[in-house]
This record gives sequence, structure tokens and C-alpha cells, in this order.
Amino acid sequence: MKKFLIGVADVRLYADEQCTSLVASSKTMLNNTVDITNSAVDIQGGKGNKLQKRFFTSAMMNLTLTDCRFDLGMIAANVGSEIASSFTVRKEMNVTLNNYVGTLTGVTPVGVNGGAAVGYVEYDGEIFGEGIALATAGDNYTITVPQSWGIPANASVCVSFNAIDDSARYITVPANIIPKVVYAVLEADLASDEAGEGVIGRATVVVPRLQLSGTQSLALTSDGYAQQELTGSALAFTPSGTAQPCGSKEIYGYIVEELKNAAWYSDVKALIVSDLKGASGDAIPVVVYAFNGQYSFLLTNKQLDDLTITGSDGVTYTKAAHTVSATKAGTITAKVTSKPELVGVGNITIG
Repeated sequence: MKKFLIGVADVRLYADEQCTSLVASSKTMLNNTVDITNSAVDIQGGKGNKLQKRFFTSAMMNLTLTDCRFDLGMIAANVGSEIASSFTVRKEMNVTLNNYVGTLTGVTPVGVNGGAAVGYVEYDGEIFGEGIALATAGDNYTITVPQSWGIPANASVCVSFNAIDDSARYITVPANIIPKVVYAVLEADLASDEAGEGVIGRATVVVPRLQLSGTQSLALTSDGYAQQELTGSALAFTPSGTAQPCGSKEIYGYIVEELKNAAWYSDVKALIVSDLKGASGDAIPVVVYAFNGQYSFLLTNKQLDDLTITGSDGVTYTKAAHTVSATKAGTITAKVTSKPELVGVGNITIG
């Protein structure tokens, strides 16, 4: 069976490595790109400057997420801000003048940055650029239009002013941007080439520590819509339980293949039991790989529970610990309990 990664991914960004809080999510992506890069350094010497050794350094894992939707949560994470509510915004009201005086009812205009509350008048398609101070009249506010503007004394005009909108959500873009580090999960569909098969599963990209870039662009056009792009780089991460006093166990992320309604052995073609060697009577962990026709993978202890493992004469298997011990050389046979045709044999020697 050939598998194909199709379409775009659904994206979830979490606030921490334990995924306790969702920062942003999207099911309207236009593009998702995962770039894994590495740099090689060549060691050359001798006659002809021959290549003696190549080592690798400066590995990177970069993500680009392009959304067709406006998402304040993604922008907030990118600029290192938090979403807040209630903001001073521009409002508009249709007002009928009474001898050049209009009344604003049911609103509370405010000034901006410590200034006085002012209104701007639009009439017959023209916006007049001079702000007019608004006067209080009981619970209302009034605006007086200068006669010199040529607007009829009892005309209907549009008055714009600033007022606090408690339903508004906003973020602050700091002058010193420190983008957030998020836990990123991208889930995309897998399809098959087999007849009658549609989506057979999904491929998931997990980046436990994605450092967002802080670069953001919102391009507005008269005949289109603004796309929202988010970029970031994976930071080195040590998975829980793998920290070692000596030696680094750091990773950038995971790429996971998941099939619908499938056991781990559904597409497995063969089992490979590693040959073992140990002193007589010593308990040695069993090592078994599964091969699916494309690649092999190491079985976990949970997967080993699905196997029936036996030893030849003098070879004893302990299922609880997944170990074998031997008093003489022999073989280890492993087969899937519910699919016994999947079988593998390894050797054990004493030494």
C-alpha cells in the first residue's frame, strides 16, 4: 500500500509543553511547510586534499503556517502579547441637524490619549477634516457644525467619534518583541492508492518547543483577503524521562504516522528478532523489530505483550520483564499471537 500526504494540516498551538492551555487553533490553513535542514562540514587533507571525514552541525527544523483566516490568538503569540478586552474604537451615528446642531444619543464619546472628545462630520460623500468638540447635554452629547462648511442647517449627516467598546478584543504590539515559545501540533490526512480507499489515517508533526519568529504581515487588497503567515523554529527539547547525566537526548520534534482502525501489526510483513549474547543465566532484554515493507521499527514493551515468545532447549523467556536467559546456545522465536503467520527467529549465544 502506498500512502500519500494530502491537503493542508489542522494546527493547534498550546501555551506549554504539557498542553494545558490552547493559544490558537486553525482548520483553515492555506499552506503548511516543515523544513528540516542540516549543515555538513568536510574534513579534507593529504595528497589531493581527499575527503577524510564529514560531520554534521547546525541542524534546524522550521515551520511556516499560512492561514486564510484572521486569528488574533496567533498574532498575539507571535508578538509575545496577550489578548485583552475593552478598547476605544471609532463609532459612527446618523444625525439630523437642527439649525446646525446635532444630538448624539445613547453613546458616551471619549477622547484619545488624554484629549477631549471630538466628532468628525461626513456629508454628501465628503469627510470634513476638522474635529469638532462635543458638548454634553444631560445624558446626550451635541455637535455644532460651522455654517461656513456649506452644510444645510437641517441636513442629515454622519458623525464619527471615539467610544469604549467592551466587546472589542485587542493585543498590544510591544516595541521590544519577544515571541512566545509554543507547543505546536500539525495534523494532516493520509490517503492510499488502493481501490476504494479514501483517507486512511493522518500524519502528525509535533514540535514541543516552537520559537515563533515575531515577524508578521497583514496585506490588505481591494480584490482579495489578508493571509496570515506564522513562522518559527524548533528549539531543542528533552522529553520527560529521557534526561541523562552524560549524553544529550535533545530533540526538535516528532513526525507520526497513524492509520485508522489499525493494530501496530496490521501492515507488518515480518518480525526481526535481534541476535543476543550473554553470560549463562543472565537476563537479557529481548529486542524485536517489525518490518512493513518500507521500513522497520523497534517494538515497545507494550507491543511485545502482543507476541508469543518461546525459546529452544535451555532458553527461557520471562514475559513480565521481556527478557531471556540461556544456559546454552539456542534460538528465540517470536510471533504475533493474533496473527501467527508473522514470525521471526533470533539466536542467543553464551559468551
